Amino acid sequence: MAVKDFANNKNYLTYRLGTSSDASIPYNEIDTANYPTFNATSPISSEIEKSIKLNNTTSTTKNIAYVNYMNNIPMEISATASFTTEMWIKPENVTAKQYLISRENFVTPVAAGTWRLYLDTDGKIKFEIFPTAAGAALAITPSGTQGALTINTWNHIAAVFSRNGSNNQVAIYQNGSIYATYSWLVTSAPISALEVKTIIGGRGLDTSNSFIGSISNVAI
Repeated sequence: MAVKDFANNKNYLTYRLGTSSDASIPYNEIDTANYPTFNATSPISSEIEKSIKLNNTTSTTKNIAYVNYMNNIPMEISATASFTTEMWIKPENVTAKQYLISRENFVTPVAAGTWRLYLDTDGKIKFEIFPTAAGAALAITPSGTQGALTINTWNHIAAVFSRNGSNNQVAIYQNGSIYATYSWLVTSAPISALEVKTIIGGRGLDTSNSFIGSISNVAI
């Protein structure tokens, strides 16, 4: 299943399924263990679009969607440019680390500028960015009071990426209210401006930590 942006004639949304690496394994329609499905309900009942359930029962199989290489998608920040990514999520597990959206390529080691938004083992939404290739994520202590999400409950999550003086900033919102703000020096970890994948429900080559639950109305 794929979605194409005919305006730019290059942007694709493709469902992938892999169990060990990102070899070119397309979604297997006869796989009865791990598969994405369309739900009958959506958090926005007035819309035709339905949610997608990622059947990652143990968060160890790669059952994700991703938008392929795009250098024209507005996901860069500067003194005059910002962007927001948002989605509705309904987690079926809030005790496993699960990636919601990440901006990176399927490479090892992780590239500098890679960033990820994820649900952590404490049930809280968090953000991470990698300042150097093969390095650890930048240590950032967010401001705000982060509450744990409730299992099997729809939440609207939005992350606003912007520049504030010499700092980059990511403000996370839950159901319209500020949830946490991450701020760090631009020079310590710039947001990647490379042509990379935007991955929904997972991350890079690693098959672990895929999202368990339903995702709907993803927007950038």
